Amino acid sequence: MICASLLLLWFSQQLTAAVTDHRLQLQALLRHAPLPASTTTITEFVQLANQVAQLHACSAPPQNLDQPRLYHDPLSGLGNRLLLQTGIDQWIQRGSNGVLMLLRLPFLNQVLQRQHEAGYRRQCQQLKQHLQQVFVGQPLLIARLQQDEIAVLVTEHQPEQLPQQAEQIIAYYCQCAEAIHNHLMQQHRLIMLHASCPHDPSAMLAKLDNLLVQSNHGDHRQAVICDHNSQAVVRGRQQWVELVRSAMLHDQVVLKRQASISRDGELLHYELLSQLQLTGESCRAGQFIPPLEACGVVAEFDRFVVSKVFEILNKGPEQPLLAINLSPCSLGDAGFLRWLKQQLHQQHRWREQLLFEIPEAAFFQHKEAAMLFCELLAEAEFQFAIDHFGRHQQQISYLTELPMPRYVKLDYLFSQRLHQQEQQQQLKKLCHTTKTLGLPTIATRIENSDQLSLFQQLEVDGIQGYISYNWEEAQLL
Repeated sequence: MICASLLLLWFSQQLTAAVTDHRLQLQALLRHAPLPASTTTITEFVQLANQVAQLHACSAPPQNLDQPRLYHDPLSGLGNRLLLQTGIDQWIQRGSNGVLMLLRLPFLNQVLQRQHEAGYRRQCQQLKQHLQQVFVGQPLLIARLQQDEIAVLVTEHQPEQLPQQAEQIIAYYCQCAEAIHNHLMQQHRLIMLHASCPHDPSAMLAKLDNLLVQSNHGDHRQAVICDHNSQAVVRGRQQWVELVRSAMLHDQVVLKRQASISRDGELLHYELLSQLQLTGESCRAGQFIPPLEACGVVAEFDRFVVSKVFEILNKGPEQPLLAINLSPCSLGDAGFLRWLKQQLHQQHRWREQLLFEIPEAAFFQHKEAAMLFCELLAEAEFQFAIDHFGRHQQQISYLTELPMPRYVKLDYLFSQRLHQQEQQQQLKKLCHTTKTLGLPTIATRIENSDQLSLFQQLEVDGIQGYISYNWEEAQLL
C-alpha cells in the first residue's frame, strides 16, 4: 500500500510538471512569443495521464453503484431495512400505485442451519431471480428484514394481477421447502398490501405486520391480499406491547371459558382463553400474543395469566379442571421456568385442577426447553396436554420421549374442508395413531352438526368449539 502511494505521488509530480510545460507554451502562443522548450511531448503527456488514471483505478476500493454497501445486507446479498425505508419514502414522494409485500419463509432457517451462510445467500438470490421473473419489467426492491422474513416493494403496479402473481410465488417457495423436506409448510406466509398514493409509511408497515399476525392465528391462509386504503384499526408490535401492559395494569385482561365435552355430553374441562376487554373493543389472544413473542416479552404476560388462575383457584368456589396455554417462547425463558417452578410447589394443592397446554410447535422450535418443561411439571405432579396436535403429523416420534399427556388436541386445520377426501383420509390416519398410542383425543373448532357427526364416527374422545357454547346453554335449561 505504501509503495502504491509513493508511486502515485511520483506520477502526480510528473503529470504536474507536464501540465506546467504545456501551460507555458500556451501563454507564449497568446503573446506571439517564441515557444519555451518543453520537457514532454503531447503523446508523453497523454500516456502519463492514462497511467495515473489506471493507478487510481487499481488502488481505489471496488464499489457497487447499483447497491452501495449502506443499503446492502451481507448475509443474503439482498437489500437491508434502510433500503426498504428509502424505497418507501421515494414511493410516497411519487404518489403512484404499488404493492408492499412481506414473505415469511421458515424454510430459510433450515437452509441456514444445514447449508450455512453460502447456501442461505444462494437461496435468497434464487428467490430474488424468481421475483424478478414474476414482476418482469417492473421496478423491484427486495430487502431482508429477519432471517426468515423478506420484504418486497413493487411500484407502478396495479392490483388486478396480484392473485395470479401470489400463486406463482407460493408455488415457488413451496417447491423450495419440499426440496429440503421442511415440515413447517403451513407457517409460510405471503402478505400483499396494495396502496394508491400512500402518505404514511409507519401506518403501512404497521398494517403489514398486523396482517401477518392475523394470518398466523386466523384461517392460516398462505396468501393475504389487502388494500391499504381500507379503514381498520392497525397496531404495530410495540403498540401491542404497550396496550397489553396497560391492560394488565388496569385489570382489563379476562379469561373466557370454553368447555371441552365428551361425546356423551359430559364436561371434560374448561380451557381459559385470554382476551383484552378495552373500551369499545375486545382483542383475542391471537391478535396480541404474536407481537409479544416477536418483542421477547410474552413470558411477562404468561406470568400474569398463571398468577390470575391461581388467584381464581384460591378464592373458590371449587373449580372443575382448568387448562391454560403457554407460549413456546416462555418455555425457553429460564427466568420464567424458575418462577413457575416456585409457583407450582407453592400451589401444589391445585395439581388436580390445573393443567398446561403446550403447542406441538414447541417440540420442534424449542425441543430441549419443552422437554425440560414437561419434566418440571411431572416433578411438581401437574399435568400437561398437547395443543395443535397433528400439524407435524409426519414427525410425532417426540411423543415417545415424553410422559403421557392428559390428552392431545387436534389442530383446528383438521376441522376445515372436511368435504375433501384427502383431508378426511389424513384425519382418519391421525385418529388411528392416537388410538394406537392410547392418547385421549379432542377435536377443536367444531361449529356445526356435519363436523360433529364426522368426529363422532371417528370416535374422538371430546369436542370443543362454538358448539361448546350451545352445550353450556343447554345445561342452563
